[in-house]
Amino acid sequence: MPTAIGLMFVIAATYCFAKGADELFCLLIFSTLFNASSITSSFGLGPFYFVAFMFLARSFLDVLTSKQPQTSFKGKKLLVLFGFIGVLSAFTLPFIFAGVHIDSPKATEDELFLRPPLHFGPSNVAQAAYLVMQILIVFMAVRRRSDQALFRTTRAFWLSCYFLVAIVFIQFACLHVGVSFPYKFFQNNPSQVGAVAGVESGNIESRVMGPFSEPAAAGIVLATFAAALLPQLFAGKRKTIALLFALMALVMVRSASSLATVAFMTACVIFAYPMFRFPWFIKTTRLKRVSGLLLVVTLVALTVLASPLRKSLLSQTVDKSDSTSFVNRTTRDLNALQITSETHGFGVGLGSERPSSLVTTLLSNVGIIGFLVFTLMYIRLLSNATGENAWLRWAGYATLIDMACAGPSITAPAMWIMLALAVRLGSNNPVAAFENSSLQALPATAGLQA
Repeated sequence: MPTAIGLMFVIAATYCFAKGADELFCLLIFSTLFNASSITSSFGLGPFYFVAFMFLARSFLDVLTSKQPQTSFKGKKLLVLFGFIGVLSAFTLPFIFAGVHIDSPKATEDELFLRPPLHFGPSNVAQAAYLVMQILIVFMAVRRRSDQALFRTTRAFWLSCYFLVAIVFIQFACLHVGVSFPYKFFQNNPSQVGAVAGVESGNIESRVMGPFSEPAAAGIVLATFAAALLPQLFAGKRKTIALLFALMALVMVRSASSLATVAFMTACVIFAYPMFRFPWFIKTTRLKRVSGLLLVVTLVALTVLASPLRKSLLSQTVDKSDSTSFVNRTTRDLNALQITSETHGFGVGLGSERPSSLVTTLLSNVGIIGFLVFTLMYIRLLSNATGENAWLRWAGYATLIDMACAGPSITAPAMWIMLALAVRLGSNNPVAAFENSSLQALPATAGLQA
């Protein structure tokens, strides 16, 4: 039987399928927020993967029925190369290095030290399929019917971020007044029952997580949101109040890696947009914006220090190294590095090992070569976002940095959707150029009729 949220996505995806691939891509961005949800109650099928299937089906249909030229973007060869390495590793390395002791992707925290021998399994096939799907999404994301689709795509990204902030605020308000939030509406994926973090109803110090299964996942999206706002704030296209809401939501989630990522990205943006020009010129407008940014950060810090959240925030940041979670994550990452050494840098294959960070996952799964190719691919794909869309590069790097600390999945939708956005919003889009040239070739009367 379909779940309530699953039925909503099925109806929305069906409607968007009839409208076109552009509308489905906007829905795909929104669906990345629901990694703890399932379309059906019998088995775990996330809304993202259902919408992705609909998007690819509609995109392939458009390819067969349209005369648009082949799409092109920066990083295409690296994208194909990483896909080849990932799929090849999933179907070969588990046999080559069979017997190497690994941390099973399905293992719980209680089974941390029960390291079974490596063998080929369903997780290898599943991760290879997910990787192929994500690569196809990037390839199809560049195709669009008109430049108006870019506006809708950008709006879908910002609305998704504001939706997450709103959910986090509502959850925190429920904790404050002692009302139970309906988490089961979002967290109904049977494959993630053991991975869903608990929330103490009525305890204001408890961490919230939005529609995700754990606060760290929500923190990655919020850090991406904050990093996207920073360059927009310096350009005068976003208000400081938006960044204030993003930072307050991060405090409510209290993800150490996300807070560190935002602090690092803030320093990078301030350095990239200097307030002074040698030797004596001061950019007063930019100085005011930096002052406003620092004021917002100071207000948020003072508010937290004077509230009951102070103790909880310190335990998740300064005192994080004393927690059991930190010990478990560190142990997994050290095991992954040991596996990389035991396999002479080749790894044990995509889907075989699941540490606690993206870096160690890449090294232990696809090896050193796969790690290097992925890094170059990621940077190259983000470079497609230029001009007015340069803010997307900052957001994409924030996602990468946060996942390098606390996001172990190579096929995480939140990361790959940023790459698809960078390609889609890239200034060099042959489809748009094809359409513009076609419109210019039409007679004036035909243009008026259009």
